[in-house]
Amino acid sequence: MNTVHKLFPTCIFQKDVGLSSEHNQQLLTKIYEIRKLNPESHGPIYQTKDDLHTLEVFKLLTLKIETAFTDTLKYLDYKDYDFQINSMWGSVYNSGQGIEPHTHANNFYSGVYTVKCVMGFDSSMLLFSDPRPQANVFYPTVTKRTTENGNLAFMPTKEGELILFPAWLQHYTKPN
Repeated sequence: MNTVHKLFPTCIFQKDVGLSSEHNQQLLTKIYEIRKLNPESHGPIYQTKDDLHTLEVFKLLTLKIETAFTDTLKYLDYKDYDFQINSMWGSVYNSGQGIEPHTHANNFYSGVYTVKCVMGFDSSMLLFSDPRPQANVFYPTVTKRTTENGNLAFMPTKEGELILFPAWLQHYTKPN
């Protein structure tokens, strides 16, 4: 093959934002405090209200996310963009729980910050589905799965890391 052209790549950005373990523990403690005060959630996975970015304990994380997103915009050669974080929530997964495939409508980019995770394949992976409509219609057998021939991407998550991705990109987790 003489020339390969990669068209319409989807960039996913992964970054350690530099928060200490102690700070992550403060975030986790706050999420559990919120859960104790407001145990109701929509669905089987506990999810806080989407206003964590307005709470004092989350201010440093919010600033780190804003900085990482500014770097993302620069990498993608976008002009200065006046953006805002319009929602941030915390999710708590019990054993055997994961999140179903979904996207985030009415947003440009989305992100996942991992405060705490149980290490292991199932519970420490964020999965992304190929957004192209025909990607799953016919899938030939491959000798080795690569980014060029796959229709599913696995992104390992680690405590203290932020993953930023286009909001239209379908993502989910396996049950832990």
